Amino acid sequence: MEKRFANFVSRVFNPLIITTIFLLIVFNLPFHFATMIPEKAKWMILGLIIITTFIIPGLLVNIFGIMLSKKMDLKGRESRFLPLAVTSVFYLLTYHLLNQISLSPIFSLFILGISSLSVFSLIVMFFRNISLYMVATGALTGAFLGLYFTLNVNLAFYLLLSFVIAGLTGYSRLLLEKHNPVDIYIGYFAGVAIMLLHYIYL
Repeated sequence: MEKRFANFVSRVFNPLIITTIFLLIVFNLPFHFATMIPEKAKWMILGLIIITTFIIPGLLVNIFGIMLSKKMDLKGRESRFLPLAVTSVFYLLTYHLLNQISLSPIFSLFILGISSLSVFSLIVMFFRNISLYMVATGALTGAFLGLYFTLNVNLAFYLLLSFVIAGLTGYSRLLLEKHNPVDIYIGYFAGVAIMLLHYIYL
């Protein structure tokens, strides 16, 4: 039963879907940077984000994963290098596309932060089997902290929600024996710190 719950949490909070979750929340916040965007435009932008940061990378990651496992017999962190690199490219492409639209940088900064975290994770994976799930949930927390510090808006509920998501995700990854506690903590705090720095300094 616990393993089923852990698998369910891992599917719901897949790292690729975190960007969509963040934008769904931020688009519906009662602040000027969100309310100034027409409803139709929000759905068009969200559709673009889902395609370029979830659907296409997800398909490519699965395709590459199958091909690499058959031809090169890669296991563990080695099997994640190429899929993560491909994901980084698509996030950078999405960041470039959003910059062509007259949107608040609040939205594009999250995409840029995820791109930076993807590159960071690629480097760290040469040394440790860092949890990409926790990097993504940490990025969610870091973004809400960044909005709080830079805009001074009340996001207590969403910060708490991000903590709950991170806790459930970390527990599920440990339960499924995908990572040890150190890799969980490194991933989460790296996600928080790097995303927060993007919002404060960029």
